[in-house]
Amino acid sequence: MDLKQIREKKLLTQQQLANMVSVDRTLISKIESGAATPSVSYCKEKKQARP
Repeated sequence: MDLKQIREKKLLTQQQLANMVSVDRTLISKIESGAATPSVSYCKEKKQARP
């Protein structure tokens, strides 16, 4: 399951997801389209920052 499928299953917009993880909506779009691939360390950092 990719990010877009997970996001849509949870009924979230790209903007809502971006707000949840404190990134710009365009980054979510780039990740979903394959134009960007965040590093594992970046993902771990974002996960730890979530309340």
